[in-house]
Amino acid sequence: MNKNIEDVFPFVISGVMGYIETVKNQGTSESLVDIILDYCLKKDVSIDLIGDAINSDVYFKSFIQKDCEMHKIFKTKGNKLDEW
Repeated sequence: MNKNIEDVFPFVISGVMGYIETVKNQGTSESLVDIILDYCLKKDVSIDLIGDAINSDVYFKSFIQKDCEMHKIFKTKGNKLDEW
């Protein structure tokens, strides 16, 4: 992976997390995956870029994994997601 792209991951994560916080503060019960997809569409950000950024952040990835389990989007076989 290109080192320059990896340099923007913290900014991408920050933008996504800020958007999630804004949406969740409005009282929605939407899954994080739905909110992230909405962010991609509204901000015209590549889903692949978001996925790679999330995959690089162990804690955020785990948080999304737990939310997906809670919303019954998928069940994990282990503690980690292999791919975003």
